[in-house]
Amino acid sequence: MEQANHFNAFEMDILREIANIGAGHAATALAEMLSHQISMEVPELRITPAEQLAGTFSSPEAEVVGILMDISGDIEGMLMYIIEKDFCHTLLQVLLNKDINNFTEVDEMDISALTEIGNIVAGAYVNALAEMTGLTLRISPPSLALDMVGAILNYPAQLYGSMSDQVLSIEDRFGKDDEQVSCHLLIMPHPDSLNKMLNQLGVQYG
Repeated sequence: MEQANHFNAFEMDILREIANIGAGHAATALAEMLSHQISMEVPELRITPAEQLAGTFSSPEAEVVGILMDISGDIEGMLMYIIEKDFCHTLLQVLLNKDINNFTEVDEMDISALTEIGNIVAGAYVNALAEMTGLTLRISPPSLALDMVGAILNYPAQLYGSMSDQVLSIEDRFGKDDEQVSCHLLIMPHPDSLNKMLNQLGVQYG
């Protein structure tokens, strides 16, 4: 578990609770979408500098789907949901009965399905955060990219690296039958929004 010096154990516990509730909502949403029971491990929370995000993945060359949304309302920032390639293939097989061997075979219908999954999962986390803080939060329509991890992370790292190094990285491990897959949710709030969020949760931060 990586922990930034800016956060103490109590603050990390609060952020971890948000991650746990959001992951539970996400697992429920996925189970309903796939019509299949989904198991979930306790999510892993990291606070990672934006320029070091690629190092939290197994390989910066790994192919993934990145789904990007803006956060607005009482909190401003950016949210990115990253789905590993193998899980994308599983989702498309279940939802559309399509066997995809690589991303060059993905068409507009596949992209629409993956975007909707990212939107639903991200919404689960945003709703959990809104419920715990009492803040009004909105997410923008999602945009999707298929690329290597390093390339996909380059945009939020450039945008938010100059603003703040506080990126909340949540790794979810979902299980379906004997298969286990990992997804990553990156929450990149504006520094003032991070302060507001933590203060609303009872933490006098910033």
